[in-house]
Amino acid sequence: MTTITDDTSVQAVGNILTDKSQPLKDRFRALFTLRNLGGEKAIDYISKCFDDTSALLKHELAYCLGQMQDKYAIDTLSLVLADCSQEPMVRHEAGEALGAIGAQESVNILKEYLNDPVIEVAETCQLALQRLNWLKSQEEENDLLPNPYKSVDPAPSTCKMDVEDLEKILLDDTLPLFQRYRAMFSLRNLGTTEAVKALAKGLKCSSALFRHEIAYVLGQIQSDACVDELKCNLQDKEENPMVRHECAEALGSIATPECTRILENYLKDEERVVKESCIVALDISEYENSAQFQYADGLAKMNNVARIIFLNYKHSIDASSNHSNERQWYDVLLELHIKSSYKLTSAINKSEERRELPTVPQPTHTIEWLACTSFRHRPMHLNVPQQKKLPQQRKHKVARRRNKAVVPVRPDKYREKFGDFVSFQQRTSRMSDEELCFCPTLEVTGAHEPSKPVDSPKRPPQCQDCLQASSCL
Repeated sequence: MTTITDDTSVQAVGNILTDKSQPLKDRFRALFTLRNLGGEKAIDYISKCFDDTSALLKHELAYCLGQMQDKYAIDTLSLVLADCSQEPMVRHEAGEALGAIGAQESVNILKEYLNDPVIEVAETCQLALQRLNWLKSQEEENDLLPNPYKSVDPAPSTCKMDVEDLEKILLDDTLPLFQRYRAMFSLRNLGTTEAVKALAKGLKCSSALFRHEIAYVLGQIQSDACVDELKCNLQDKEENPMVRHECAEALGSIATPECTRILENYLKDEERVVKESCIVALDISEYENSAQFQYADGLAKMNNVARIIFLNYKHSIDASSNHSNERQWYDVLLELHIKSSYKLTSAINKSEERRELPTVPQPTHTIEWLACTSFRHRPMHLNVPQQKKLPQQRKHKVARRRNKAVVPVRPDKYREKFGDFVSFQQRTSRMSDEELCFCPTLEVTGAHEPSKPVDSPKRPPQCQDCLQASSCL
């Protein structure tokens, strides 16, 4: 994975993760931020936390190291797998992570634990070895169902099959676990209600590892068609805690009001991993029902930035901060991974479904840039002295509605009032036209007033060549 930020940012987020006094949900968000940032420094911070008392956190540490697919993490994961004092779910996740990294140097350590007395660990090592063998053989399977979730899975999907055939493979205990896993991920990739119902039947299979993975993929699909089945396994006190924990997190991802009520009932569960999973799941549910751009918001919190959300046409770009400066804006841009079209599309869809603009939850002024699809007029180059003014924009009549106004960008005029956002525009000039662009119009919203669409002034000259004219509202 390519590192896209400096060591200072990694250190700041890493300090949140390693601080045991921080709320667990904040440490989780810091963990996933480090996963997104990548690099050896991020892996070092993640590796420091395997002495934590929370099995849930350690389980997620191993998961993230596997998803990063960086060979630098192999030594740490091997030690965790070999440490019999670690909880079974942690050792299992370490073995699965070694398989996810996909390096042949992990073969020996995985073979050592093929017959581990903890059945979940033994089965995981078997699966990981079979995945490594599959990768090594480089089988050409052109008709594999594509993975829309971008996750690194313990097994590949199968070639295209109908739901009925995949369900038979999934539920057949006599078949190799790797083959059943392939059917599982194929059903997940289909994602239909019929496929979800077939997957939910797997929550009654004999293998706890298998049931745990079923709950995980149901959480990825986020369909409310399986809420009853997940609830049933969560409330079963005789169920393996590893399965109950995954059911809780799946309900948090589905994030319906019913799921929230279910999770709240288990916030004081006797099993610590279940109780903590419900805490994290409720935080995930809150995120899913909010206008936040992404769950991994460690950099934004580090810089005291409320939120910056990039949306498509007819939606504004909301960039909020208690006080703006070059370092803050730059870090937030890195955090959001602007080059990632998948995440951008997800944010667009989320906003369009709710038919509303994001709002700022804390007292602050909001500076909003309206999004365009192309940007022919660059603001200024990084090496241009900051005191140099941006080219003057055409004056527009101020369109007022209640306490808000749409005005042309005039850094020379508004810098003192709204902070130094010119440096933010300087930073964006390093990106290509296709990556990021702004219509030179900003909107100032009162501290506690929700963002609402306003009447737009006449489009400035720079926007005449936009690929989509409607993008300027």
